[in-house]
Amino acid sequence: MTAALLRRNGLVALMFENGLELVTALRALVAGESAGEWPAFVTLDVEMPVMDGREALRTIRADAEQLAQRGLRQEADRLLALPIIVVSGNARLRDRQQVLQLGARTVVNKPVEADSLLRTLREFL
Repeated sequence: MTAALLRRNGLVALMFENGLELVTALRALVAGESAGEWPAFVTLDVEMPVMDGREALRTIRADAEQLAQRGLRQEADRLLALPIIVVSGNARLRDRQQVLQLGARTVVNKPVEADSLLRTLREFL
């Protein structure tokens, strides 16, 4: 649903089956090993196979720290500045706070309402 909604509104969407695919794609972009464009934002579902959204957030932030430690400040800053919007079926305050502490910019609750999601995404464009 999200990819179709984005395309209908003129936004390009790259879709990944799981968090590990996302992390791998971001690593390739940071390393210059991919011809793809840097994303304006990432939407990330908390519940994904292989690597869930929380683990993907932890990994992306850990990658940024490792880049900074290696003196690759620009690449680290780019990862840290990437707006990550988490989609979650769990509306509990504690869970929302956890993903925000892990580096998400905001949380969108499921079921996702198209207008609400588009408003949120436009904040980061």
